[in-house]
Amino acid sequence: MDLKAWYNDDPFFKSMIGVELLQVNIKNLMAEAQCDDRVREWRWPAGRQGPFCDAKRVIKRGFDENEPARQRDECNVCGKRFDDLTGTIFAGHHQPLKVWMWCRYCMGLNVSKEPMAKELDLDHRDVHQMTTALRAGVVKKSLTSRDLER
Repeated sequence: MDLKAWYNDDPFFKSMIGVELLQVNIKNLMAEAQCDDRVREWRWPAGRQGPFCDAKRVIKRGFDENEPARQRDECNVCGKRFDDLTGTIFAGHHQPLKVWMWCRYCMGLNVSKEPMAKELDLDHRDVHQMTTALRAGVVKKSLTSRDLER
């Protein structure tokens, strides 16, 4: 049977003539606030603590101006300020946190980098850097002097 003739005879395909198919951008399926909540859960399962001295005496200092779901804190012991991402691989990167989460999700599904880059609308080099960083671990083993200045 001719495939084109089959499409023309099929009632479903006839009903779809002139209808635009809905395209879903995977990055829009998750809110940034959910991602910040998830990072907090991973990072501090037993409660928030200062990333510089591991003290549990932390004072809330509001939220980030650019990312309203991102909590800011100050360690009551060493006095250093930090946010949810300080000392993690996500700190200082230009990709939103939800893009990192989708990248991690795709890695769990064994999606290769090229289709992942296409789905997330990223350059394949960005996906390579992100997957490499995610494989190394979310929390940095030691904080750098740049992190201490934040």
